[in-house]
Amino acid sequence: MPQLLVRILSAFVAVFLLALSYYFGKLEGLALFGLLLCSIGTWEYSELTLSRLNGRAARNIFRVLAPIGLILLVLLPRGNTAIFSSIVALNLSLMLWFYRGKQEVSQIFQAGLKTGLGYIYTVLFPSFALAILFVPNGHWWFLLLLVVTFAGDIFAYFGGLTFGKHRLMPALSPKKSIEGALFGFVGSVISALVFCHFLIPELSYIIVFVWSVVTSFLCQTGDLFESLLKREAKVKDSGKIMPGHGGVLDRLDGVYFGAPALYLLYVLTL
Repeated sequence: MPQLLVRILSAFVAVFLLALSYYFGKLEGLALFGLLLCSIGTWEYSELTLSRLNGRAARNIFRVLAPIGLILLVLLPRGNTAIFSSIVALNLSLMLWFYRGKQEVSQIFQAGLKTGLGYIYTVLFPSFALAILFVPNGHWWFLLLLVVTFAGDIFAYFGGLTFGKHRLMPALSPKKSIEGALFGFVGSVISALVFCHFLIPELSYIIVFVWSVVTSFLCQTGDLFESLLKREAKVKDSGKIMPGHGGVLDRLDGVYFGAPALYLLYVLTL
């Protein structure tokens, strides 16, 4: 079966599951589905970054505490900064005590840095996308992020396939091109303007334009950042949960990076 067809069918299955979650559970169903995916993302991150370090303590502690931190961050919005900080501090503390001089200092330091980065990338960033579901008309705001991210991906893919000649960052992602990135910007901006015109009309065109440009930049950077993690781990995909796409991080890397900008847009336009 052609790879493109596999990607399309896999995407349809993901959309169907997303719709099913909303049909049976409304916003809470979407949030639970999102929490499940993001929890898988924390496992993928630990496999990419922490499994290659000596000892399993850093990886296993992160795998237990990171999903818990994500759930608490989304479901208990009051005092969430304290919740997030406490979980990170607990993780780093347990990791340090488990190692207790059994590893080289450089290994422990690496584990600490990658653990902290993991909380920012796989817990804090996506928590904004899930938290937006619970604001007034939150389902439209959530859908806006998905539309802008995936429209940018589609435009970048076909634009790069058709016109791509100049490599964007060959050291990280040999197939990505400058032309594809520019098409991605165009796709994100157009989709945001059309979406907001019909579904979030209270937002001005100028605000939507500026936000979509910034968010497209962040989403494409998220894609490159995940490529960096895979390069360092010497793997092609972060996982195998989505045939033709790879893992959760392969599919949601842009959503993760764009989520804080979406929440900021909501707060600034209150």
